[in-house]
Amino acid sequence: LIFFQLKSLLFVIIPKKRWSQLAFAEFFLTSEMCNAERDTKRAAAYKVEKMVENALLTHEGHFTKKHDVGGRQKSRSNALLNFQGAADHRERTIGVFPIFRKIADGSIFYEDGVWIHSRLYAMNVIQWVVTLFYILVSIVLPTIVTDHQFLEEIEKYIKVSEGQLIAGSICGGIAAVLTSGGLATIWLPSSISTIQKFRCGAIESLYNKDFQRYRVAPDLTTLLYGATFFGAWTSSFCIYLLVGGLIFLLSWEIFQPILLELLALLVGFLIPLIVKMLFLIFVRKRLFDGFFRSRPAGGNLLLLIFECWALGLTVLSILIRLVKLALVAVFYVGRIDTPLFAPGAGSIFCIQLDTFPIQFEKDLLLHDAHRHPYMERLGVMYMMKIRYGKNFANRAGSTWRLVFTLALMPWLQRYRLHDKITSDNEEEAKQIAQKPTDQDQIDTQKLMTYVKELEKIVGEDKKTRLRNEMNISSSCLSEEKDQREKKDDEEIKSKEQTESSQKASR
Repeated sequence: LIFFQLKSLLFVIIPKKRWSQLAFAEFFLTSEMCNAERDTKRAAAYKVEKMVENALLTHEGHFTKKHDVGGRQKSRSNALLNFQGAADHRERTIGVFPIFRKIADGSIFYEDGVWIHSRLYAMNVIQWVVTLFYILVSIVLPTIVTDHQFLEEIEKYIKVSEGQLIAGSICGGIAAVLTSGGLATIWLPSSISTIQKFRCGAIESLYNKDFQRYRVAPDLTTLLYGATFFGAWTSSFCIYLLVGGLIFLLSWEIFQPILLELLALLVGFLIPLIVKMLFLIFVRKRLFDGFFRSRPAGGNLLLLIFECWALGLTVLSILIRLVKLALVAVFYVGRIDTPLFAPGAGSIFCIQLDTFPIQFEKDLLLHDAHRHPYMERLGVMYMMKIRYGKNFANRAGSTWRLVFTLALMPWLQRYRLHDKITSDNEEEAKQIAQKPTDQDQIDTQKLMTYVKELEKIVGEDKKTRLRNEMNISSSCLSEEKDQREKKDDEEIKSKEQTESSQKASR
């Protein structure tokens, strides 16, 4: 608070002409919120410009082989064909370090329009605090275990040496620091990647039936800060115990005979495994060709032999899989930004086993719903409409913009119609599917909606005249229905006559 008061005082005392000459003027004159709002507006302009540029490139056939179709609607047809051909065009995503470069130069803000809110920064800072804690532990703990009183207390229970404890504490501390540092490093890139996945549709949003779970209980996002701290601390502590304990056991004198037996078993297991791999490298090319067997007899015999062999060796494979999954689960305790379970596998009787990734994605959606560049541009248009009324975005201008948009991007009309049919709500989809298909019922429904709109516009005193017009129109529709039925009867009779003539000729 004192800093902001001093900032305001300096702004009053120093003349405005001198502010432009100061190197730190931008820092004092603008806040981080103002800079972020500015970048969001720049991102909206950049995205619209990029959209128009990509549309022009699609017309030119830049992303695919250019089509040339004649006719009255040559430009529109060519654009639709080029757009269909460019459906598989993709941009390569960037990794962790390129995202940090984009954060450093600011392009992630004024081009991609990503809003990194203060809670994400705070959670990342607390992860680096955990990393600093384990760095101090890995430095201080070896000095503690070398204390003679500490060694005397431990030797009352087990016989250990000073070197074993130092090796275990140092290796465990290094592993814990790498774990917590890795969690802190990938935090911001993972958050930005999740936002971009929601925007491009890699993670389904509005058309996903499970999207409603993000729109309820926004207060649960307050659990993320504490979960980030204790998750990083617990994950690093478990890695510390696993690695430090393993190094301690490997250097312990009592465990060395058992270690030699395990090493002998491992060597005895690896030798036939290596021989098997070399044998398969030579045999697979001769017996198999992709999904097919070039030599069925030899392929069947080989598969039978290895099935019998694997019946006994699969026990060790399952134990190895158990250890790998346990290690992955320990690491992912601190990664609340990524779900551990596959979609559909993390729930039991509609109860989610891991809800923190859902709350994390909910927190990103809460902020992106307010800070998306397109939402910002749409909000500006609404505010301008409220401010200037009929003088802004009138009917003629909207019609011209619609014509311009459909001429530049004619594929939008197709997707707008498709969006009307597609719905993530099953009940709504069933209602759409159960609509009457007869032409007379459809025309009647359209006529009724049209009459209701006219009644609102004209007034209640002219309802009777409009209903009379509706009755006249419905009688016209009934006449059209009779004519269609007559045509259908004539077509059926003509088909029956042709079939009877064909039978007679045979």
